[in-house]
Amino acid sequence: MGIKQGIEQGIEQGVERGAKNTQIKIAIKMLVRNNQTLEEISEIVGLDLDALRELKKNI
Repeated sequence: MGIKQGIEQGIEQGVERGAKNTQIKIAIKMLVRNNQTLEEISEIVGLDLDALRELKKNI
């Protein structure tokens, strides 16, 4: 792997992590407000139900 490919891969991974962090932050806000079901939140933010259930336990 060349330097350019390594940099591109690093940027791509950073963007993916940023997107996942944003999904989690949105899900937390929705869970705290408690005005939607886990299924609805899952569809909106794109996280699976098991991850949301675990997240809800820790809030």
